Amino acid sequence: MELIQHPHWLGDKNVDFDYLYLPLALKSATLSNPSLNVVYINANDSKLNIKGVTELPLAEVNDDLDKLSDYYLHLSPNQYLFELHSIQRHFVLRNAMRRLSIKSTFISEGDVLLLRPFQSVLGSEFSKDIDALLTDKNCVSTGWVTLDYVEFYCDLVLKIYSTESLKQGIAKIYQDMQDKNQQGGICDMTFCHFINIEAYGFKNKLRVGDICAPFHEHGQKLIFDNFLPRLDIGGLKLKAGLCNYRKQMIKQLTIDNGTVLAETTDGELVEMASLHFQGQSKRLISYYFSNALC
Repeated sequence: MELIQHPHWLGDKNVDFDYLYLPLALKSATLSNPSLNVVYINANDSKLNIKGVTELPLAEVNDDLDKLSDYYLHLSPNQYLFELHSIQRHFVLRNAMRRLSIKSTFISEGDVLLLRPFQSVLGSEFSKDIDALLTDKNCVSTGWVTLDYVEFYCDLVLKIYSTESLKQGIAKIYQDMQDKNQQGGICDMTFCHFINIEAYGFKNKLRVGDICAPFHEHGQKLIFDNFLPRLDIGGLKLKAGLCNYRKQMIKQLTIDNGTVLAETTDGELVEMASLHFQGQSKRLISYYFSNALC
């Protein structure tokens, strides 16, 4: 089975950070998931040449990217290209799955360290009855998707952006957020949410699970993918990351013999099966790679 690494356009935010964490994220995938075929969709001119990773040039799987660019309306405080690429990567994922003739695949982002095998979560609970396993059911960052899910996502996005009344609808959502001084905007996760609630009459039979739901392995409670955006002053612990497990907050992370443990706000210790580094936290990815995977 495949693990597809989303395309990562170098320099969308900070090119120095890109070269720091992207190779380590890919290497972590090969170390923690040796039974999976790791495919990296390379959106850049230079190759990474990481052992165990197959690089698929973006030029071979770029169908509909120009069409989306033509219709796209930027409704976010984030940088234009960053947000556009975040949505385009779903089209690239769809095209890659078509090209590789695969019906389902694990997925991961370039700022995620995978510490445990993905297949741990594909037991009886997450079987053929699920069409996608996403972060908090709304983010295609770390998880598992079927081609049916990604096809529906891309069709929905193009329909919304190419239909003036629907485009005005998402523009109004963004304006309402600004009027209420709310953070965020229209992003790739917005359309995942639209699928979940069948917004704008987009009926579907897709069933989406939460990759962050805790699971047990050999008596230990583990959890995948939680956003970890802030650094502690000491530089080695993370705090105030969103923990989707009962909507708690992660107070700090500790490493015990290569195992990364998250202490939640109710004092529970949960093993992290992956770490999703955001913002300034990307500076710590090499520390956790060295101490948890080497």
